[in-house]
Amino acid sequence: MKKLLMICLCLFLTACSAHQIAKRVNVTGVQEVSYTQLNSLMKKNVSFLLYIGRPDCGDCMAFEPILTAYLKKHPKQGVYYLNIKTYRDAAKKKGASQKEKDFYQNLGKRFAFDWTPTIDTITNGKVGKQYQYLDEAYYEIEDRAKQIKQQKEFVKKFERFMKNYYLS
Repeated sequence: MKKLLMICLCLFLTACSAHQIAKRVNVTGVQEVSYTQLNSLMKKNVSFLLYIGRPDCGDCMAFEPILTAYLKKHPKQGVYYLNIKTYRDAAKKKGASQKEKDFYQNLGKRFAFDWTPTIDTITNGKVGKQYQYLDEAYYEIEDRAKQIKQQKEFVKKFERFMKNYYLS
């Protein structure tokens, strides 16, 4: 019996040491992250939130005050901000490097999004849970009152998403 207990304990300890728990990166507010910084973070045993958006996106402009208000109420919380307009512009400029073009072309696949704004939970370089503000179905709602109600639901989902991330 003692041998069996010792074997189980050894297996458990081996499994625990092999699976490192990602350390949460302390980000407060909205911090823009560069391509180089993001690549570095993606290679580390860390967890963080990545807000993907762009300043010329109507939904991003509508979401920004919601995000800002939430973070003012929760000053110890924050997100990294990947401004994809920066990378779109870099990829489309004359003389853009292949690295710039490839990075922009692969953003949607790498971070599993097709709509902005999106917030990804990144752990050990992998996309986990995801929050997306609004969607195509929202714009198909013809009744303005129903659309407003749906928009409020998106805000509630955002607040739950943030709460769940920081409580886990």
